[in-house]
This record gives sequence, C-alpha cells and structure tokens, in this order.
Amino acid sequence: MRNKLLLFSFLSLIGSKAIAQDFNQKSIFKLPESEVVNDFNLYLDTRYDYKNVFTPTQTELSQFQVNQTRIYLTTKLFNKVDFNFRYSFNAKESKDALEFAFLEYHINDNWAISAGKLFTNWGSFDIDYNGAELYMYTIVTNDIEVYSPGVNFMYYMNKHKFTFQISSPTEVFTTPEYKNKAYSYMLLWEGKLFNDKLRTRYGYSLMQHDSSKYYNWATIGNQLHLGKWIFESDWIYGTRNLNYSDLVNIEDIGVSEVRDNSFALSAKYKINKFVPYIRGIYNKRKDLTNNYAYSQVNLQAALEYYPLQDQNLFKDLRLFTAYIYQNQSFERELSHLSDQHENQIVAGIRWLIPMVRK
Repeated sequence: MRNKLLLFSFLSLIGSKAIAQDFNQKSIFKLPESEVVNDFNLYLDTRYDYKNVFTPTQTELSQFQVNQTRIYLTTKLFNKVDFNFRYSFNAKESKDALEFAFLEYHINDNWAISAGKLFTNWGSFDIDYNGAELYMYTIVTNDIEVYSPGVNFMYYMNKHKFTFQISSPTEVFTTPEYKNKAYSYMLLWEGKLFNDKLRTRYGYSLMQHDSSKYYNWATIGNQLHLGKWIFESDWIYGTRNLNYSDLVNIEDIGVSEVRDNSFALSAKYKINKFVPYIRGIYNKRKDLTNNYAYSQVNLQAALEYYPLQDQNLFKDLRLFTAYIYQNQSFERELSHLSDQHENQIVAGIRWLIPMVRK
C-alpha cells in the first residue's frame, strides 16, 4: 500500500506542473523547456498476464498475474551527465525493488564512465531484454544476476561500444566466506555492422569465487535485421552456485556448483499491426558437485498485436498470446527419472507508458 501511495503522489506532483497532451503526443505530460535538463523521460513499465501451466496429467497453475509494474526514469543534464533509475513495485523482496540507479558521465565523444547499481555487463540479447518483453527464458536468464553495484568504463568508436565493468557479485558466484570481498570483471562489445543489419552483444566475464578461483562466462548474441524480419541467436555458457531443486521437482539438492550451457534462436516478422514470433531454446545443466545433469528443449509460438501503433502515446501498447512447450530429460545420477513434459499458455497486455518526455 505504501508503494502505491508513493507512486500516486509522485505522478500527481508531475501532473500538477505539466501540460496535458492529446493521444498523438509523445507522452501524457510535458515538462517546461530547460537549458540544464536536455532529456527527461519517465515511464510506467507494465505487463499483466493470464497464465495456464499444465502437464499431461494435471493443471499446475491457472491464474491472472501482475508480471510487472515499474517506474523507469532516464535523464540527461548539461549534455554530459545521465541518470538512469528503475524501481519495481512487485519485486519478491524489498532489497530487489531498486533494480538499477546509476550516474554516467561523458568525458568526450569517445569515453564515458558510470557508477552505481548497474546492468550486469552480460553479452547476449536474451539477458539484455527487459524481462517483460519475453514469454520464455533460457535456464540462465530465468534467475541470473542482472543488476550489480559497480563501475563501467566505456569507449565509443563509430557504431561500436566497448564496456569494461568491475562489480561486486553475490553469493551466486562466491563462497560464503568471500561474498563481501569478491569482484567480477566483465568485458562487452556491442556493435552494428553491414549498415546496421547485423548487431552484436559479445561478452566475456570472470566472476571471483574465492581467493584463487574464478568462474568463466561467455555470453554471445547476434541480431539480424532483414526487411520485416528480425532473427536472433544467443549462446550463454558459465558456472555458478545454485540450489535448483524446485526446477526439477526432486528433494532438496542443496547449493551446488552448476555449469549451464544455453542456445536460443528466434524469428519475428511484422505484418501491419501483427508480429508472429517463434523461439526455440536448448538448455543443458551439469551439477559438478553431485554428478547430476539434465537438459531442456523449449519451443514457443507467439502472436503480438499493436492496435494503436500509429499514435505516439500508445505505440508500445501490445496485446499478446503465446504457447510454450518444454521437455525436460535427466542424465547421469538422475537418469532413472522419467522425462517431464510441460505446456504453458500465456496471454496479456504490455504497455510501456510514456508519462513524461522531454
């Protein structure tokens, strides 16, 4: 209730000083002109779903859900300093409600530095997406650390951006004794090639486990734009600490050292206001502590509909429905378990609402 009152008060304050716009404007409210504030963009980030999960024998879940309600702010001051902030009103734990908040200073046209709670500097497009944009996740993206306190050093060159990040990882990567003094070192290349038709997100990371051991991560993403088609491929590979008992429906395994290997392929095609969207994912997880292993094959078919895409205020309003199938098979010391088959139907509405734009 407190969060809702804060949100209402914040938006009311903006509304009392803003000028209302018609539906074909870029935002609901407009700020007065300012030489100090070059950009000011405030969004209400929402997605609301109906979700049904069923197996060949029973229905596991059937309910309406609040997938996401967030406030998202981006600003630019003096053409030099950016501030970015996002707060979730439906985070499972209060410590996770502040997703990111950081300052970025542009030293010149080539160099920039940022500090605060940042996007963890993974490669791939799968991890980079706003979670509300996806209906099916890789085994990594579903629960990986995507926000970290730290510092970024960025270099811009033509249509390429290189980022080196130093951050503080959580116990997902560290031993309990080392969790308050470990560091992660991450390098990311974001590029645009062949007249922007091919876009890349290639990352390599070293996550400190203890005084002498590091976990290695490779996160590689390619996005190809061909007319009305968008194709994506992602490869994510790395090691971490995880208790995955609830994901395989077996007794408590405890925290294990696991190595994940995920491949994702997707294709979208825009037909007027409709976007058919297919996606396939292969996941392989090896438990290096217990000699367990399992793999997943996930298939998705979705249809998105943008009813008011010609009006600026509603251009990001999307209705969607998706069907997802998953087959999970077990190996090594779990080979005695039978395959698990799961089906999902998801339908809902997604709208990134532009409250204020300048």
